[in-house]
Amino acid sequence: MKIAALKISPALFGIAVIAFFMPFVNVTCAGPSLSDLSASRDYKVVGLTGFQLVTGTSLGLPHIPQEVGEKLGNGRIGAEPLAVATFALAFIGGLLSLSFKRSLAIAPAVAAGAGTVCLLLLKSKIDGDMLRYGRGMLEARYEAGFWLILAGLVLALVASA
Repeated sequence: MKIAALKISPALFGIAVIAFFMPFVNVTCAGPSLSDLSASRDYKVVGLTGFQLVTGTSLGLPHIPQEVGEKLGNGRIGAEPLAVATFALAFIGGLLSLSFKRSLAIAPAVAAGAGTVCLLLLKSKIDGDMLRYGRGMLEARYEAGFWLILAGLVLALVASA
């Protein structure tokens, strides 16, 4: 069992790190459908990758009112500490899983567990921000990158434990 974990654990951490470059979250706003005014349709406001949350990015929202732009930092979001922590833990966990030192055997499992907790806290923070700033009009939709990171970290935790 341990030999299989030595082979699969680095790959799972690698999947989690690579998934940061995939679509992570889309922010949508519900509005009327143009073809049927009685129906509702979700409009994509902005889409972010996990790496954009790690490094910070410009949102590129040219048609927003000035008071909203000031609350959003003029369309610029800084690095999200929980995203930085999750990325760092996935990267470090991958490196630690390549180590053959017996004293470091539990370290990849700790990194995977801590990374999973940070990712779930990040999801909670994003959902809270949508409620706070969107006042019920904005919704966060988590994309493949988020789910691959979560799956990679949870499976790395199981494989490393």
